[in-house]
Amino acid sequence: MLAAADVYLDSFPYSGATTTVEALQCGLPVVALQGQTQRGQQAAGWLTEFGLKDLVAKSHRAYVKIVTDLAGDTEHRAHVTARIAEARSQAMGQRPFAKWLEACLLPDAKQPQGNSVATRYLFHHMPKTGGTSLKRVFANWFNVVEDYREPWAYIMPPKLDIGSLGADSLLCGHFAGDMAPLAERYPETLDPQRWRKITFLRDPLERAISIHAYEKKLRLEYDQTYVPQPLGEYLRSNEGIFLHHFECDETDWRAAIESYWFIGTLERLPESLDYLAAKLGKPAPGILPHENSTPRDEEITDGDITAFRANNAVEFEIYDAVAKRLDALLLQHARN
Repeated sequence: MLAAADVYLDSFPYSGATTTVEALQCGLPVVALQGQTQRGQQAAGWLTEFGLKDLVAKSHRAYVKIVTDLAGDTEHRAHVTARIAEARSQAMGQRPFAKWLEACLLPDAKQPQGNSVATRYLFHHMPKTGGTSLKRVFANWFNVVEDYREPWAYIMPPKLDIGSLGADSLLCGHFAGDMAPLAERYPETLDPQRWRKITFLRDPLERAISIHAYEKKLRLEYDQTYVPQPLGEYLRSNEGIFLHHFECDETDWRAAIESYWFIGTLERLPESLDYLAAKLGKPAPGILPHENSTPRDEEITDGDITAFRANNAVEFEIYDAVAKRLDALLLQHARN
């Protein structure tokens, strides 16, 4: 329910505790009024600790001003959500109390460095979003471990023993909701304290055109029953992949994307990778490889595009939300 909201209004004079934390876990902007007692300081304390002191009001008038500014400005909310995501990624393990608390709550975790929990990484490879090029970059940063089925096959390979993966490993796969959903294949990766999920998206229309060209070029080698459609016909009947891969529907996709540590876009690939390199303490990738590109040889009409957009409205909504969040995150990173 919180993930479906735009702003969470903390109560006063008695501040919320659990709900404030849950709201921040959803990436939901929280507005709090500075109290005079311990019970009146809890939400203000969380926001201050997260570097969001500008969301803490010192008067009723200031409280209303902060709320109305957030409620009326989608870009401002996206910027705050990006700051929350940044704070969440850094909060645990940064301070002695947090490290002690992690050790108590997760006693069975591997702890190679003092009491900190080993963090592993997963790359959710969305088809035709630059994933092949990204893996070339990631191979310089991680021990890349792939978990893919054969192209257009209907049988998955045996599951990997991901418990044996080291902290320098990056698990990669398509993890589509039909054959290899993460929730079933590797449910342990859904724990945000132990796994950081990374993915990249691409403008839905560009992605659909690219996958059509790719299938037209290669699919017959693996699937003799395949009959390619004309591009315009394909676009008019095509359904996107984001809901499918994020394992969600039209009502809960915001919560699904908030579970990812980082989501970049192909359209902002260089800046996204520079950001990741800085956060991971890895060398910047420099000139990016351009792998697995497919030439296009068909034209489309405005009617094809209009039909595609109408059939994939949620797909574009997801992409736009991710793009706005990424823009705010990269802007904040540049300022820092």
